[in-house]
Amino acid sequence: SAWGHGTTEYALEALLAAAKGEPFVCKIDPEVRLPMIYVDDLMRGLLALQDTEERYLREPERGYAMPGFSFTASELFAE
Repeated sequence: SAWGHGTTEYALEALLAAAKGEPFVCKIDPEVRLPMIYVDDLMRGLLALQDTEERYLREPERGYAMPGFSFTASELFAE
């Protein structure tokens, strides 16, 4: 895999296996919903965050939130 084998990396590994016509064994419970974020959205958000004045950060503790989406392995494989 091109990434670091984190919990959510199964999605990328499954898609790469499907593109190559290779079998894939999912090591994640197929009904566990995990949060995901598209890497381009993550990078755009991080770059915007570094340029934002602290007074504009409205989350608790002057934090931030980057929206993503969540899905289960079953939902991914159904696609």
